[in-house]
Amino acid sequence: TSNMDREDLRPRRILMSYQALATDYDGTIATEGKVKQTTITALKRWQETGRKLIMVTGRRLDALYTIFPEAQSFDCIVAENGALLSFPATGKTTLLGDPVPQSLIKALQKWQVEPLIVICATVIVIAPILFNRFLFDN
Repeated sequence: TSNMDREDLRPRRILMSYQALATDYDGTIATEGKVKQTTITALKRWQETGRKLIMVTGRRLDALYTIFPEAQSFDCIVAENGALLSFPATGKTTLLGDPVPQSLIKALQKWQVEPLIVICATVIVIAPILFNRFLFDN
C-alpha cells in the first residue's frame, strides 16, 4: 500500500467545542449546600467566553435562589425535578408538565400527609407510610 493509504488508516484527533455546561447543584457544584468561591469564579469565566451555563436541579426555584443567589446568572435553569424551565435573564418560566391533579392533593390531605408541599407539577411529601397506604388501601 502507498503512504496515502496508511495515513487514511491512522486515528485522527477530533477537536470538540463545547457551547454549554449543564450541571446539577447538590453534590456537583455544591458540597453540603454551599458552592466554593473558586467554583463560582470558574463558572463566571466559562460564561465570559460566550458559552452557556445551565443548572439542572431537583430543588424548587425559589429555594435555589435563596441558597445560591448566583444561580440567577445562569442562562437556563431546569428546576423541580424537570417540572420547570426558567430563563433568569428574562424572568420567563415555563411549566413543563401538567399541574398536580386536585384529586391527588385532596387524597393526600385526607390521609393527613404532612408536610405536604405542592409546587407546579411536583408534590413533595415526607411520609414513607404513604406508599403503603396507596398500594393497599386502593
